[in-house]
Amino acid sequence: MKEWKRRYCKFCRLRDLMLDEVNWWWKVYYLVDYMFAYGCYKLGVEEYWNYRFDQLRRSGRKEFIVGGKRDRIYNICNQKEYRRLVFDKIEFNTLYDRFIKRRWINLSTCSFYEFNVFFDLLKEKQMIIKPTLGSEGSGVEIVKIAKEDDLFEWFTSLQTKLQKTKERWVGEELLVQSDEMRSFYPHAINTLRIYTLLGADQVTRIMGAAVRWGNNGSHTDNIHNGGIAACVDVETGIVVSPGIDTNYKTYLCHPYSSKQIIGYKIEHWDKILAVVTEASRVLPQVRHVGWDVVIGKNSEIIILEGNSRPDPILVQLTNRKGIWNDYKRNIGK
Repeated sequence: MKEWKRRYCKFCRLRDLMLDEVNWWWKVYYLVDYMFAYGCYKLGVEEYWNYRFDQLRRSGRKEFIVGGKRDRIYNICNQKEYRRLVFDKIEFNTLYDRFIKRRWINLSTCSFYEFNVFFDLLKEKQMIIKPTLGSEGSGVEIVKIAKEDDLFEWFTSLQTKLQKTKERWVGEELLVQSDEMRSFYPHAINTLRIYTLLGADQVTRIMGAAVRWGNNGSHTDNIHNGGIAACVDVETGIVVSPGIDTNYKTYLCHPYSSKQIIGYKIEHWDKILAVVTEASRVLPQVRHVGWDVVIGKNSEIIILEGNSRPDPILVQLTNRKGIWNDYKRNIGK
């Protein structure tokens, strides 16, 4: 009962955000329609409004990957015992070491000596720390320690916290992105999300792509933390949609830099696709992955992390088009 109350409150909030004044009849209609759609597609409240199910007929709704279909892709493509190797950031960094191209350390198991050596190698004496099982940018912090005397105190404080919470954290070298990507928004590392599917025929297919930029002073580009996303054409690397945020506000230009979004050509696109295609074959037991990619300062293509249960929201929301049929042809049974 509490879960449905929570869903109802969220449903009303998103409805009021999406629509202008709505009379009581339409409020009842939309609520009943959502319950019907939930019964058919097992979709969440956000998915109903993100993909404008209120405006779609049954044929249009069937094209979107939502709850039940997302679970089907996940269960068919990604073997349960191997999913953690992608989702857990320590496991991921170990397995995909040649793709991440940055220093990192397991903060949960390292000694102070090991941490001191790691930190001494970092430029500007700062790093990024995050929980190994976090998602949507949650828990990510930038840590800067200017004085050597403060290093032991910070390390000891973190170890005490980790012992109490039983969490595992990773520390990583801060990345330096390309000047081109930085020119959109310099206060976050702006990334690309590339969806790959290693098909039943063992051929890697690029299923979708999106670009993300930070906004509103945020230090992450995640749209759940104030970022902006736009759809990228996988053939050309050109941005083909306006930017959009989680308040459903659209942008023809980035509000921070005023740089045009639609028509922007992602640099080194062919190289990016080659890197994620190679990475997709490292662990064939996890065939569907969403790769977060950074274009580095010296044109390096850096994989920030992988997602073994990627939500296609970044493609379907920005492009206003469902992509289920593309997956259905290639996931196998």
